[in-house]
Amino acid sequence: MKNFTEMKFGEYTFLHNPKSISFSNKLNGVKNIYPYQCSNYSALITDNTVISGNGKITGDNRFYKLLSLLECLDGNERLLSISPFPSVRAVLTSLDYTIGAEDGVIEISFVFTCSTSKAATDDTLPLSVTADGEETLWDISYKYNIPVEALLALNTFVKRPDELKKGWVIKLC
Repeated sequence: MKNFTEMKFGEYTFLHNPKSISFSNKLNGVKNIYPYQCSNYSALITDNTVISGNGKITGDNRFYKLLSLLECLDGNERLLSISPFPSVRAVLTSLDYTIGAEDGVIEISFVFTCSTSKAATDDTLPLSVTADGEETLWDISYKYNIPVEALLALNTFVKRPDELKKGWVIKLC
């Protein structure tokens, strides 16, 4: 299948084929829909933004991935990363699924609500961080409250914010 992107929620990472992702902010009515990841990201994800969408989970471990997501319906806040969008702190508030009998695909619909807290509150900002191979530039951007565009300007060797190699030193200022 085409159009797969990586989705991370807390410690869970898997490939996901989003049919659509919708961002809406109930406070100001902003709403943007991005079908199949073909649009440029232009909306800001702010506190209380609701992220909803639907897509597919595939692979030999698709049931494990689904069970892992179901465990996340515990009301706990985790870091949510859906490439190529910036990472945010969110709570999984709804997950519906349909298991296809023939094609080995699980259709899902999800709803996340973004939290009001930032990932990092430390007043001292390090000069750089070393990528661990699991995080994206969006993750680092959110964690240190630095626009991803600024990180890209400081780290010209990074060509895609969703692909960092383990051991890369990322300048923060």
